[in-house]
Amino acid sequence: MVGQLSTAEISGVTIANNNLLFIFNICLFGGAAGAGIFTPQFRGSDNNEGIRYTVRFKILICTLLAVVAAGVFLLWSDPLIGLHLKGDGNPHLADDTLPYGREYLFMMLWGLLPFAITNAYASTLRECGHPTVPMLAGLAATGANLVLNYLLIFGKLGLPAMGVRGAALATVISRYVELAIVAGWAHLNPKKNPFVQG
Repeated sequence: MVGQLSTAEISGVTIANNNLLFIFNICLFGGAAGAGIFTPQFRGSDNNEGIRYTVRFKILICTLLAVVAAGVFLLWSDPLIGLHLKGDGNPHLADDTLPYGREYLFMMLWGLLPFAITNAYASTLRECGHPTVPMLAGLAATGANLVLNYLLIFGKLGLPAMGVRGAALATVISRYVELAIVAGWAHLNPKKNPFVQG
């Protein structure tokens, strides 16, 4: 949907999302996977306290990564985006792209923490034999993102046309939807997820 906007807008979103935020996503995956090695072992021995420790570690490491990423993106957004604007391209397009990339990135900062905590919960649920819940939460988040993108980018149903900011806001809201489903299900089903008790 952002592709229907200007070239500068799609370039800004692409740089912020596919280059900068992708690195953050990979770091989260690695942080959660590192502790996740132990979760199936604890589950196999019915050691719920051990699973609790891995979940706590995942939440702490993912939260720390979100805080560090937010700090890096806040302090060095222009140089980081600017790294991807070098080359033989049109310098005027680069000047137009930077503000859109910054605008998208700054709005996305509000979604870093829920995405980080969702990662911690979702990886634990998958390791404990409940892969369907994170998958359904991801589908719900994608659906919410799709609908909200349409409404917020183009200003439908009386909402303001926000363009790039609307795309970022839609993604941030979808991250909270995903977190609510994953963490909500885990805590509402303590018999299936005894590690959430305590």
